[in-house]
Amino acid sequence: MGSYFASVELVVDQTLSEVDAAAHLCDTLELLDSASPSGNIADGSKTEFPIGFPELTLTNHEQANHEQANEKSANQRYTILGEIASGGQAVVLRAYDSQTRREVAIKQLRKRGGEVRFVNEAMITGRLAHRSIIPLCDVGHWEDGSPYFAMKLIEGRTLAKVLNRPNKLVDRLPFLHTLCDVAEGVAYAHRQGIIHRDLKPSNILMSHTGETFIIDWGIAKELQPKGERPTPMAVSYALTHAGCILGTPGYMAPEQATDVSPDERADVYAIGAMLYHVLAGVPPYAGLSPSDIIIEVQQQHAPTPLDRFVDDASPRLAAIMAIAERAMSVDRERRYPDAEALFVELRGEFSKLRDRAVH
Repeated sequence: MGSYFASVELVVDQTLSEVDAAAHLCDTLELLDSASPSGNIADGSKTEFPIGFPELTLTNHEQANHEQANEKSANQRYTILGEIASGGQAVVLRAYDSQTRREVAIKQLRKRGGEVRFVNEAMITGRLAHRSIIPLCDVGHWEDGSPYFAMKLIEGRTLAKVLNRPNKLVDRLPFLHTLCDVAEGVAYAHRQGIIHRDLKPSNILMSHTGETFIIDWGIAKELQPKGERPTPMAVSYALTHAGCILGTPGYMAPEQATDVSPDERADVYAIGAMLYHVLAGVPPYAGLSPSDIIIEVQQQHAPTPLDRFVDDASPRLAAIMAIAERAMSVDRERRYPDAEALFVELRGEFSKLRDRAVH
């Protein structure tokens, strides 16, 4: 397939720093343009293709015919029906898949330039198999060479849309169950060595059938155990310039606004921030501009205490408030070590709160 997909599978030398790895990865794009049909680069090294993109050993003529067939197949397989959502870098489209005879969601770039990160998202999403992560059903490239991936179409609304509506605490409490699902899904990702890094209400999709999905893994990072060679997905962390802030102010951990490398506890903070939003009815640092929020978290200033917003002083709700506050500790050493620990405690306290409401 295209050089974008092959490039992210190149083995990065262990001595490369993350920033150096990004430059190295960009260099490989040019190398792959001149790669031989067997996948060998001039120096004899070999490219590796992601799952779903098999290595090909074809003649030049066969390679050209194969690519034309793939392009024709991709462009004829899907009929675009409309736009579902649009962001700064990508757009999600509703499409009819003539091969499976069902509607799907297709994500593609709005413009060229972010292919490596886009493919990283496809690879990470395809690797994670959990009920709270939307499964991929196809990856490929269009006739112009730009990449896309197709996913199961989920009809629903985001947590952000629900929370943005005027409501009372009693109306928001059911979304604690949603955040239990989120914590469980993120815990699974953590066990696979993946952190999301951009958890927020607009990236939580709730289906009409009651399912919860964590979406947009575009800036996800693969954590690298010490002493091991960097994997292709680990390089994704180096795809931005040093000092660039990744995340959404109000939900990103303080270390994401500094030069400290994030780990699982950054996702823990974000889940805590969403929990804060559900309980308080407003996001952390409400009323401040994004730049002011970044200054606040860089200076390790905590948001307004939850008890200023929540009148209900019941022990069960107080326990959930304590979970949110611990998860959002500015000192990450005081947070839950990962989403699994947060999930276990949140699920337990939510069950007690739900049982109290029933009885």
